[in-house]
Amino acid sequence: MSKKMLFIGLWLSLGSCWLMATTLTTNLAEVHLENLPIGGVYDVGQIASMPFWVGYSGEGQITVKIVPLVPGQQELRSGYEPLPDVNWLRLDKETLTINAGEQAPLNLLVSIPYDEKYRGKSYQGIVLIQSVGMPSSGLGIGLGIKGKVFLKIADNLPDKSNLGKKRQSNLARGVIVIPDKVYLDDIPKDRPVDLRSLTGEQIKILNATEEPVKITGSIVEPEKFGIVYPGEYQRLTDQTTIKVFPEKMTIKPDGVKNLNVRVHLPKDIPGSKFFGVIKLRIESKKLEIDKFVNVYITTK
Repeated sequence: MSKKMLFIGLWLSLGSCWLMATTLTTNLAEVHLENLPIGGVYDVGQIASMPFWVGYSGEGQITVKIVPLVPGQQELRSGYEPLPDVNWLRLDKETLTINAGEQAPLNLLVSIPYDEKYRGKSYQGIVLIQSVGMPSSGLGIGLGIKGKVFLKIADNLPDKSNLGKKRQSNLARGVIVIPDKVYLDDIPKDRPVDLRSLTGEQIKILNATEEPVKITGSIVEPEKFGIVYPGEYQRLTDQTTIKVFPEKMTIKPDGVKNLNVRVHLPKDIPGSKFFGVIKLRIESKKLEIDKFVNVYITTK
């Protein structure tokens, strides 16, 4: 897919919403997609080569819900019609739980039915990101951010033979990584430990597409990918202190494989709270995307 079809505006100062003394922010503030053929499913973050996120600066923990909406007439921008169906917008999660000072990843998919009546049209949708109760209280409904999605549909017809319903469904499901946050608590220094031995669990990667995918895991600097972490944590990027294994794997269609995390902190490393980011590079004939897992570590 050519990136020429895409114009996308991302500003960190946009998409913010004050909730008393707390703030919700997102870089999914205003998205423009152009020249989209009918019958396709489009991963917006993949096209933009940038993960979307929802951030929270405040105290405690907050839960937000993410809801696609069809805009009312008063919300429409000139030259655009409301989405014919709210199901054109799909999100990988309906709710997010975010700790203070953190950002949670969010994937947005656009699915356009194969119907010639949509050719050459321009549509607008909304993604509502709304707090459920005030932070740590579980009471009431807070304010929300409304991200705007603007779609311009191509006038030309695509090759219908490549746009079967099954392919669309599987592409929308994509590759699923569970969980996107890992907590390793009270680990010792100067001794290697791993997620499986500590918790009995591992990171699961499900390939819900129709073709094999290659996974490459690595530890990266969070700042390079717009990932914010709590200020009291020290980031770990040295492969000798935090590592994923296996680093490379291939997963068959509808297959599942596990990924482990090993941590070996030096005895003399200062501090007791550490943070690392695992980047999973996912590649196939149709996909080339990155997904991220945040690792939170505390020591005894």
